Amino acid sequence: MLRAALARYVDAARRAGGGALRPAPGGGRAPARGPNTTEVREWAKAQGIDVTDRGRVPAEVVARFKAAIAK
Repeated sequence: MLRAALARYVDAARRAGGGALRPAPGGGRAPARGPNTTEVREWAKAQGIDVTDRGRVPAEVVARFKAAIAK
C-alpha cells in the first residue's frame, strides 16, 4: 500500500548526488594580496626589525613597510 501511494513521487524523482565533483573555476589558490613578503622581510631586516624567514609577516611590520614606501 505504501509503495503504491509513493509510486507517483518515486517515478518523478531524480537521484541526488552521485555525480563527479567539478573543480572550481580557475582552480588553485587565490592570488596573493598586499606587498611581496620577501620585500617586506628584506626591508624589515635592513631596519633592524626581527622577522622570521618563514610564515606570516606580522601585520604591524607590513603596516610600517607600507608607510615607509608611501613616503
